[in-house]
Amino acid sequence: MLRPTLIDLRQFIFNLTEVVSVVPEMIEVLHCGGNCEEISNGKKCLPAVKRMKDVKVMYILGQTMNNINEQICGNITVEEHEACQCSCPLTLETCFLDSHGKIVCCIFLKGMYIL
Repeated sequence: MLRPTLIDLRQFIFNLTEVVSVVPEMIEVLHCGGNCEEISNGKKCLPAVKRMKDVKVMYILGQTMNNINEQICGNITVEEHEACQCSCPLTLETCFLDSHGKIVCCIFLKGMYIL
């Protein structure tokens, strides 16, 4: 199910040493989330269609000699989901390759994998 999700834009400026903040700090985008039916063998609600969304931001730079923060306009690109599907999260714990090389999803229950 598509859900409104808050994204902290500050995580995208960690390698910009001269930037001390970004405005806005948070934005809301749509992300898939939640579990599927119990009988879905460990499947999760995952994105079926994604797109990249450009967000206009203002970077706040460190103080200049006049004790004024410089401001620069820019863009940050974030992922947004447009459609969801019930599918297997591709991790070693939930999926494996069968003898034909096909990915098979499963759950670990009471000490054994159940397909």
